[in-house]
This record gives sequence, structure tokens and C-alpha cells, in this order.
Amino acid sequence: ASIFLSVQQPFRVDDLVEVAGQLGLVQRTTFRTTILLTLDGNHVQVPNSTVYKSVIRNFTSNPSRREHFDVGIGYDVPMAHAQ
Repeated sequence: ASIFLSVQQPFRVDDLVEVAGQLGLVQRTTFRTTILLTLDGNHVQVPNSTVYKSVIRNFTSNPSRREHFDVGIGYDVPMAHAQ
């Protein structure tokens, strides 16, 4: 798995990725594990075999990406003001 990750390079150091349900910044990739720094400051070691088999979401690779979020507007706010 480590060799395939080295060849494919789906992420780089300091990329924000989500792998196997873990969201964090890539710190380094070793022969056995990929080490992530989660957004709350914890280090997580994900085995490279798990990384290779998992869906990898790389949030850093494309600076122009679409995000979804809900915006609440009160009923008493005029439409022109809300826009």
C-alpha cells in the first residue's frame, strides 16, 4: 500500500484530507502509516493499507470547490435586506 501511495500521491504534507472517517492535516507518510493532525490538535495514525482502500477527500487539491451550508433568515426580515 505504501508503494502505491508513493506512486499515486493522492495528497501532500499539509493537505487537509478526510481518510477513513478522520479529518486532518497530513503531517507525514511513513512506510506503515499516514499521520494526520486533526483540527482539534490530536495526532492520528491511519495504516496505509486503510488509506489505500478508503475514499480520500482532499480539500486542498482544488482551491475552487463548492460547499453546502444552510442560511437561516427570519420571517420578519425583508427579502431585499436578506439578499
